[in-house]
Amino acid sequence: MFNLINMIFGEVFIEIDGTEIEKLLNVSAKKRIHIRNLRYKCGIVSGSVTPKDFKRIRIAKRGIKARVRITKKKGLAFVYDKHSNRTGFLIGAVLFLVILKFMSLFIWNVSVVGNKNSDTREIVSEVRELGLKEGVKIKNVDTAIISQKLLLKNDKLSWASVNIEGCFATVNVSESKGERAEEKPPSNLIATADGTIEKIDVTSGRTVVSVGDTVAKGDVIVSGVYEMPDKTVFENSKGKIIAKTVRTFSSSENFMQNVTVSCLKKQKSVLGLFFLKIPLYLGTIKESYTSSITQKNLTVLDKKLPIWEVTKTFNIKKEKTVTYSKERLLEKINENIDNMIKKEKIGNYGIIDTEIQENEKSITVKRTVTATENIAKEEIILIKQ
Repeated sequence: MFNLINMIFGEVFIEIDGTEIEKLLNVSAKKRIHIRNLRYKCGIVSGSVTPKDFKRIRIAKRGIKARVRITKKKGLAFVYDKHSNRTGFLIGAVLFLVILKFMSLFIWNVSVVGNKNSDTREIVSEVRELGLKEGVKIKNVDTAIISQKLLLKNDKLSWASVNIEGCFATVNVSESKGERAEEKPPSNLIATADGTIEKIDVTSGRTVVSVGDTVAKGDVIVSGVYEMPDKTVFENSKGKIIAKTVRTFSSSENFMQNVTVSCLKKQKSVLGLFFLKIPLYLGTIKESYTSSITQKNLTVLDKKLPIWEVTKTFNIKKEKTVTYSKERLLEKINENIDNMIKKEKIGNYGIIDTEIQENEKSITVKRTVTATENIAKEEIILIKQ
Protein backbone atom coordinates (compact mmCIF):
# COMPACT_ATOMS: atom_id res chain seq x y z
CA MET A 1 0.00 0.00 0.00
CA PHE A 2 2.84 2.36 0.87
CA ASN A 3 4.56 1.66 -2.45
CA LEU A 4 1.31 2.42 -4.35
CA ILE A 5 0.99 5.78 -2.57
CA ASN A 6 4.60 6.63 -3.41
CA MET A 7 4.05 5.68 -7.06
CA ILE A 8 1.07 8.05 -7.31
CA PHE A 9 2.22 11.02 -5.21
CA GLY A 10 5.94 10.64 -5.84
CA GLU A 11 9.11 9.85 -3.91
CA VAL A 12 12.35 11.87 -3.65
CA PHE A 13 15.69 10.10 -3.11
CA ILE A 14 18.23 12.29 -1.26
CA GLU A 15 21.82 12.33 0.00
CA ILE A 16 22.97 14.28 3.09
CA ASP A 17 26.59 15.23 3.77
CA GLY A 18 28.43 17.78 5.96
CA THR A 19 29.80 18.06 9.53
CA GLU A 20 26.39 18.17 11.30
CA ILE A 21 24.53 15.30 9.67
CA GLU A 22 23.42 13.84 13.05
CA LYS A 23 22.02 17.18 14.17
CA LEU A 24 19.94 17.47 10.99
CA LEU A 25 18.59 13.92 11.46
CA ASN A 26 17.62 14.69 15.07
CA VAL A 27 15.86 17.93 14.08
CA SER A 28 14.03 16.06 11.32
CA ALA A 29 12.87 13.39 13.78
CA LYS A 30 11.55 16.06 16.17
CA LYS A 31 9.62 17.70 13.29
CA ARG A 32 8.26 14.24 12.29
CA ILE A 33 9.99 14.32 8.92
CA HIS A 34 10.11 10.65 7.90
CA ILE A 35 13.30 9.66 6.11
CA ARG A 36 12.94 6.07 4.90
CA ASN A 37 15.62 3.53 4.01
CA LEU A 38 18.41 5.41 5.84
CA ARG A 39 21.90 4.27 4.89
CA TYR A 40 25.36 5.55 5.85
CA LYS A 41 28.38 5.13 3.59
CA CYS A 42 31.65 7.07 3.35
CA GLY A 43 30.35 10.02 5.36
CA ILE A 44 27.12 10.32 3.33
CA VAL A 45 23.60 9.46 4.52
CA SER A 46 21.06 8.43 1.85
CA GLY A 47 17.33 7.82 2.02
CA SER A 48 13.97 8.78 0.55
CA VAL A 49 11.20 11.21 1.54
CA THR A 50 7.89 12.40 0.17
CA PRO A 51 7.90 15.61 -1.93
CA LYS A 52 6.20 17.41 0.99
CA ASP A 53 8.79 16.23 3.55
CA PHE A 54 11.62 17.22 1.21
CA LYS A 55 10.43 20.83 1.34
CA ARG A 56 10.24 20.60 5.14
CA ILE A 57 13.76 19.11 5.52
CA ARG A 58 15.21 21.98 3.46
CA ILE A 59 13.67 24.41 5.92
CA ALA A 60 14.85 22.34 8.91
CA LYS A 61 18.53 22.40 7.81
CA ARG A 62 18.78 26.17 8.08
CA GLY A 63 21.68 27.01 10.43
CA ILE A 64 22.93 23.43 10.32
CA LYS A 65 26.17 22.59 8.54
CA ALA A 66 24.74 19.93 6.27
CA ARG A 67 23.81 19.75 2.61
CA VAL A 68 20.79 17.95 1.11
CA ARG A 69 20.71 17.08 -2.60
CA ILE A 70 18.31 15.10 -4.79
CA THR A 71 19.64 12.00 -6.56
CA LYS A 72 16.37 10.75 -8.09
CA LYS A 73 12.65 11.51 -8.46
CA LYS A 74 10.08 8.80 -8.92
CA GLY A 75 6.28 8.72 -9.34
CA LEU A 76 3.34 9.88 -11.47
CA ALA A 77 3.29 13.31 -9.86
CA PHE A 78 6.68 14.17 -11.38
CA VAL A 79 5.64 12.81 -14.82
CA TYR A 80 2.61 15.08 -14.73
CA ASP A 81 4.71 18.09 -13.69
CA LYS A 82 7.16 17.39 -16.54
CA HIS A 83 4.41 17.47 -19.19
CA SER A 84 1.95 19.89 -17.56
CA ASN A 85 3.12 22.75 -19.83
CA ARG A 86 2.43 20.71 -23.00
CA THR A 87 -1.23 21.61 -23.21
CA GLY A 88 -1.32 21.25 -26.98
CA PHE A 89 0.01 17.70 -26.77
CA LEU A 90 -2.64 16.66 -24.27
CA ILE A 91 -5.44 18.33 -26.25
CA GLY A 92 -4.17 16.68 -29.43
CA ALA A 93 -4.12 13.24 -27.80
CA VAL A 94 -7.67 13.65 -26.52
CA LEU A 95 -8.82 15.00 -29.90
CA PHE A 96 -7.20 12.04 -31.68
CA LEU A 97 -9.07 9.57 -29.48
CA VAL A 98 -12.37 11.41 -30.10
CA ILE A 99 -11.81 11.42 -33.89
CA LEU A 100 -10.81 7.73 -33.84
CA LYS A 101 -13.99 6.86 -31.93
CA PHE A 102 -16.08 8.90 -34.38
CA MET A 103 -14.43 7.30 -37.44
CA SER A 104 -15.09 3.82 -36.05
CA LEU A 105 -18.79 4.39 -36.77
CA PHE A 106 -18.15 4.39 -40.54
CA ILE A 107 -16.95 1.98 -43.25
CA TRP A 108 -13.28 2.64 -43.99
CA ASN A 109 -12.64 0.33 -46.92
CA VAL A 110 -14.48 -2.08 -49.24
CA SER A 111 -12.61 -5.06 -50.69
CA VAL A 112 -13.64 -7.96 -52.94
CA VAL A 113 -12.61 -11.61 -52.46
CA GLY A 114 -13.24 -14.64 -54.66
CA ASN A 115 -13.42 -13.06 -58.13
CA LYS A 116 -11.12 -14.32 -60.88
CA ASN A 117 -12.71 -13.21 -64.14
CA SER A 118 -14.95 -10.39 -62.86
CA ASP A 119 -13.41 -6.94 -62.54
CA THR A 120 -12.94 -5.89 -58.90
CA ARG A 121 -13.58 -2.23 -59.75
CA GLU A 122 -16.87 -3.19 -61.40
CA ILE A 123 -18.07 -5.07 -58.30
CA VAL A 124 -16.98 -2.23 -55.98
CA SER A 125 -18.85 0.24 -58.21
CA GLU A 126 -21.99 -1.92 -58.07
CA VAL A 127 -22.02 -2.21 -54.27
CA ARG A 128 -21.41 1.55 -54.05
CA GLU A 129 -24.62 2.07 -55.99
CA LEU A 130 -26.33 -0.26 -53.48
CA GLY A 131 -25.14 1.86 -50.54
CA LEU A 132 -21.94 0.08 -49.43
CA LYS A 133 -19.06 2.52 -49.75
CA GLU A 134 -16.36 4.32 -47.79
CA GLY A 135 -17.80 6.84 -45.35
CA VAL A 136 -21.26 5.28 -44.93
CA LYS A 137 -22.43 4.54 -41.36
CA ILE A 138 -22.04 0.89 -40.43
CA LYS A 139 -25.49 0.76 -38.82
CA ASN A 140 -27.07 1.83 -42.14
CA VAL A 141 -25.60 -1.12 -44.07
CA ASP A 142 -27.93 -4.11 -44.53
CA THR A 143 -25.50 -6.82 -45.65
CA ALA A 144 -28.18 -9.38 -46.55
CA ILE A 145 -30.10 -7.05 -48.87
CA ILE A 146 -26.91 -5.76 -50.54
CA SER A 147 -25.80 -9.36 -51.21
CA GLN A 148 -29.13 -10.23 -52.85
CA LYS A 149 -29.25 -7.09 -54.96
CA LEU A 150 -25.65 -7.62 -56.11
CA LEU A 151 -26.58 -11.05 -57.50
CA LEU A 152 -29.49 -9.51 -59.42
CA LYS A 153 -27.26 -6.73 -60.70
CA ASN A 154 -24.28 -8.85 -61.81
CA ASP A 155 -25.19 -11.96 -63.83
CA LYS A 156 -21.57 -13.20 -63.72
CA LEU A 157 -21.93 -14.05 -60.01
CA SER A 158 -23.60 -17.16 -58.61
CA TRP A 159 -23.22 -16.26 -54.90
CA ALA A 160 -22.34 -13.19 -52.84
CA SER A 161 -22.15 -12.15 -49.20
CA VAL A 162 -21.03 -9.03 -47.37
CA ASN A 163 -19.09 -9.27 -44.10
CA ILE A 164 -18.21 -6.30 -41.90
CA GLU A 165 -15.30 -6.65 -39.47
CA GLY A 166 -14.70 -3.53 -37.46
CA CYS A 167 -14.60 -0.72 -40.02
CA PHE A 168 -13.73 -2.94 -43.00
CA ALA A 169 -16.28 -4.45 -45.41
CA THR A 170 -15.46 -7.55 -47.48
CA VAL A 171 -17.58 -8.63 -50.44
CA ASN A 172 -17.19 -12.40 -50.88
CA VAL A 173 -18.29 -13.66 -54.30
CA SER A 174 -18.41 -16.85 -56.35
CA GLU A 175 -18.57 -16.67 -60.14
CA SER A 176 -20.85 -18.58 -62.47
CA LYS A 177 -19.09 -21.50 -64.16
CA GLY A 178 -20.98 -21.16 -67.43
CA GLU A 179 -21.95 -18.05 -69.37
CA ARG A 180 -25.57 -17.42 -70.18
CA ALA A 181 -26.49 -18.19 -73.70
CA GLU A 182 -27.08 -15.03 -75.67
CA GLU A 183 -28.84 -14.80 -78.98
CA LYS A 184 -26.39 -13.53 -81.57
CA PRO A 185 -27.63 -10.81 -83.95
CA PRO A 186 -27.73 -11.56 -87.70
CA SER A 187 -24.55 -10.63 -89.53
CA ASN A 188 -22.53 -10.86 -92.74
CA LEU A 189 -18.83 -11.50 -93.15
CA ILE A 190 -17.11 -8.85 -95.29
CA ALA A 191 -13.62 -8.68 -96.78
CA THR A 192 -11.13 -6.53 -94.91
CA ALA A 193 -8.76 -6.28 -97.90
CA ASP A 194 -8.41 -6.99 -101.61
CA GLY A 195 -7.33 -10.57 -102.28
CA THR A 196 -7.68 -13.95 -103.95
CA ILE A 197 -9.56 -16.66 -102.00
CA GLU A 198 -7.39 -19.68 -101.11
CA LYS A 199 -9.38 -21.45 -98.38
CA ILE A 200 -12.95 -21.33 -97.00
CA ASP A 201 -13.91 -22.50 -93.49
CA VAL A 202 -17.45 -21.30 -92.69
CA THR A 203 -19.53 -22.72 -89.80
CA SER A 204 -22.67 -20.61 -90.27
CA GLY A 205 -23.99 -18.30 -92.98
CA ARG A 206 -24.25 -18.55 -96.75
CA THR A 207 -20.91 -18.45 -98.57
CA VAL A 208 -21.10 -16.27 -101.71
CA VAL A 209 -17.49 -16.74 -102.93
CA SER A 210 -15.41 -19.71 -104.08
CA VAL A 211 -11.74 -20.63 -103.93
CA GLY A 212 -9.88 -18.71 -106.62
CA ASP A 213 -12.31 -15.75 -106.65
CA THR A 214 -10.91 -12.24 -106.41
CA VAL A 215 -12.63 -9.94 -103.91
CA ALA A 216 -12.31 -6.25 -103.03
CA LYS A 217 -12.23 -4.69 -99.61
CA GLY A 218 -15.79 -4.33 -98.28
CA ASP A 219 -17.34 -7.10 -100.42
CA VAL A 220 -19.79 -9.48 -98.71
CA ILE A 221 -18.14 -12.92 -98.73
CA VAL A 222 -20.53 -14.74 -96.35
CA SER A 223 -24.16 -13.65 -96.16
CA GLY A 224 -26.40 -13.97 -93.13
CA VAL A 225 -29.58 -13.65 -95.27
CA TYR A 226 -31.47 -16.64 -96.70
CA GLU A 227 -34.29 -15.91 -99.14
CA MET A 228 -37.00 -18.56 -98.76
CA PRO A 229 -40.13 -18.88 -100.96
CA ASP A 230 -42.38 -17.61 -98.19
CA LYS A 231 -40.02 -15.73 -95.88
CA THR A 232 -36.54 -14.31 -95.29
CA VAL A 233 -34.31 -15.98 -92.66
CA PHE A 234 -31.47 -14.13 -90.93
CA GLU A 235 -28.45 -15.85 -89.38
CA ASN A 236 -25.30 -14.93 -87.51
CA SER A 237 -22.37 -15.68 -89.85
CA LYS A 238 -19.20 -17.30 -88.51
CA GLY A 239 -16.07 -18.61 -90.17
CA LYS A 240 -12.73 -17.88 -91.79
CA ILE A 241 -11.95 -16.90 -95.38
CA ILE A 242 -8.23 -17.27 -96.08
CA ALA A 243 -6.97 -15.15 -98.99
CA LYS A 244 -3.74 -13.99 -100.52
CA THR A 245 -3.79 -10.22 -100.18
CA VAL A 246 -1.85 -7.30 -101.57
CA ARG A 247 -1.84 -4.09 -99.58
CA THR A 248 -0.13 -0.73 -99.99
CA PHE A 249 0.79 1.37 -96.98
CA SER A 250 1.94 4.98 -97.33
CA SER A 251 3.42 7.53 -94.95
CA SER A 252 4.79 11.03 -95.46
CA GLU A 253 6.87 13.26 -93.17
CA ASN A 254 8.34 16.78 -93.48
CA PHE A 255 12.04 17.51 -92.91
CA MET A 256 11.10 20.45 -90.65
CA GLN A 257 8.54 19.67 -87.93
CA ASN A 258 7.15 21.33 -84.86
CA VAL A 259 7.51 18.82 -82.03
CA THR A 260 6.32 18.95 -78.44
CA VAL A 261 8.93 18.20 -75.80
CA SER A 262 8.70 17.81 -72.04
CA CYS A 263 10.63 20.58 -70.29
CA LEU A 264 9.48 20.46 -66.65
CA LYS A 265 7.60 18.26 -64.18
CA LYS A 266 5.36 19.56 -61.41
CA GLN A 267 3.37 17.64 -58.83
CA LYS A 268 0.24 18.60 -56.93
CA SER A 269 -1.29 16.47 -54.19
CA VAL A 270 -4.67 16.20 -52.50
CA LEU A 271 -5.22 14.57 -49.09
CA GLY A 272 -8.52 12.72 -48.77
CA LEU A 273 -10.54 11.53 -45.77
CA PHE A 274 -13.85 9.91 -46.71
CA PHE A 275 -15.53 12.64 -48.79
CA LEU A 276 -13.25 15.42 -47.53
CA LYS A 277 -10.54 16.57 -49.97
CA ILE A 278 -7.75 18.85 -48.74
CA PRO A 279 -5.53 20.46 -51.45
CA LEU A 280 -1.83 20.40 -50.54
CA TYR A 281 -0.85 22.95 -53.17
CA LEU A 282 -1.34 26.55 -54.29
CA GLY A 283 -1.88 27.95 -57.78
CA THR A 284 -2.78 26.31 -61.09
CA ILE A 285 -0.88 25.04 -64.13
CA LYS A 286 -1.37 27.43 -67.03
CA GLU A 287 1.08 25.91 -69.51
CA SER A 288 0.33 23.08 -71.92
CA TYR A 289 0.84 19.70 -70.26
CA THR A 290 0.11 15.99 -70.11
CA SER A 291 -0.62 14.43 -66.76
CA SER A 292 -0.71 11.18 -64.82
CA ILE A 293 -2.38 10.38 -61.49
CA THR A 294 -1.25 8.07 -58.67
CA GLN A 295 -3.12 7.27 -55.47
CA LYS A 296 -1.68 5.94 -52.23
CA ASN A 297 -3.86 4.68 -49.38
CA LEU A 298 -2.67 4.58 -45.79
CA THR A 299 -2.63 0.90 -44.76
CA VAL A 300 -2.43 -0.81 -41.38
CA LEU A 301 -1.94 -4.60 -41.23
CA ASP A 302 -2.73 -4.84 -44.97
CA LYS A 303 -6.03 -2.98 -44.43
CA LYS A 304 -6.67 0.20 -46.39
CA LEU A 305 -7.71 3.15 -44.22
CA PRO A 306 -10.04 5.88 -45.52
CA ILE A 307 -7.05 8.24 -45.68
CA TRP A 308 -5.43 8.62 -49.09
CA GLU A 309 -3.21 10.91 -51.09
CA VAL A 310 -3.72 11.56 -54.78
CA THR A 311 -0.73 12.99 -56.62
CA LYS A 312 -1.08 14.43 -60.10
CA THR A 313 2.15 14.78 -62.07
CA PHE A 314 2.14 17.47 -64.74
CA ASN A 315 4.59 17.16 -67.64
CA ILE A 316 4.90 20.72 -68.87
CA LYS A 317 5.21 20.79 -72.66
CA LYS A 318 6.62 23.28 -75.14
CA GLU A 319 6.97 23.28 -78.91
CA LYS A 320 10.19 23.61 -80.87
CA THR A 321 11.15 23.24 -84.54
CA VAL A 322 13.30 20.22 -85.44
CA THR A 323 15.03 19.57 -88.77
CA TYR A 324 15.48 15.84 -89.52
CA SER A 325 18.20 14.32 -91.64
CA LYS A 326 17.14 12.11 -94.55
CA GLU A 327 18.25 8.96 -92.71
CA ARG A 328 16.35 9.85 -89.52
CA LEU A 329 13.24 10.85 -91.49
CA LEU A 330 13.21 7.56 -93.41
CA GLU A 331 13.61 5.70 -90.13
CA LYS A 332 10.62 7.58 -88.71
CA ILE A 333 8.49 6.91 -91.83
CA ASN A 334 9.31 3.20 -91.76
CA GLU A 335 8.29 3.09 -88.08
CA ASN A 336 4.95 4.64 -89.06
CA ILE A 337 4.37 2.00 -91.77
CA ASP A 338 5.38 -0.83 -89.41
CA ASN A 339 2.79 0.41 -86.91
CA MET A 340 0.13 0.54 -89.67
CA ILE A 341 0.84 -3.08 -90.59
CA LYS A 342 0.70 -4.17 -86.95
CA LYS A 343 -2.62 -2.41 -86.55
CA GLU A 344 -4.06 -4.43 -89.45
CA LYS A 345 -2.93 -7.67 -87.75
CA ILE A 346 -2.05 -9.40 -91.01
CA GLY A 347 0.62 -11.64 -89.46
CA ASN A 348 3.58 -12.73 -91.60
CA TYR A 349 3.98 -10.76 -94.81
CA GLY A 350 6.40 -10.22 -97.67
CA ILE A 351 7.43 -6.90 -99.21
CA ILE A 352 6.68 -6.70 -102.93
CA ASP A 353 7.77 -3.14 -103.64
CA THR A 354 8.95 0.03 -101.88
CA GLU A 355 8.61 3.44 -103.55
CA ILE A 356 10.31 6.57 -102.17
CA GLN A 357 9.34 10.06 -103.34
CA GLU A 358 11.42 13.00 -102.12
CA ASN A 359 11.21 16.77 -102.56
CA GLU A 360 12.65 19.81 -100.77
CA LYS A 361 10.12 19.69 -97.94
CA SER A 362 9.22 16.04 -97.38
CA ILE A 363 9.66 12.34 -98.10
CA THR A 364 6.85 9.90 -98.93
CA VAL A 365 7.28 6.13 -98.76
CA LYS A 366 4.85 3.61 -100.26
CA ARG A 367 5.32 -0.03 -99.25
CA THR A 368 3.39 -2.82 -100.99
CA VAL A 369 3.15 -6.12 -99.10
CA THR A 370 1.56 -9.51 -99.65
CA ALA A 371 0.24 -11.94 -97.05
CA THR A 372 -1.96 -14.99 -96.57
CA GLU A 373 -4.55 -14.05 -93.97
CA ASN A 374 -8.12 -14.32 -92.76
CA ILE A 375 -9.99 -11.44 -94.39
CA ALA A 376 -13.43 -12.21 -92.85
CA LYS A 377 -14.86 -9.52 -90.60
CA GLU A 378 -18.29 -9.65 -89.00
CA GLU A 379 -20.74 -6.86 -89.85
CA ILE A 380 -24.11 -6.72 -88.07
CA ILE A 381 -27.18 -6.63 -90.33
CA LEU A 382 -29.55 -3.80 -89.43
CA ILE A 383 -33.13 -4.93 -89.93
CA LYS A 384 -35.74 -2.25 -90.45
CA GLN A 385 -38.96 -2.92 -88.59
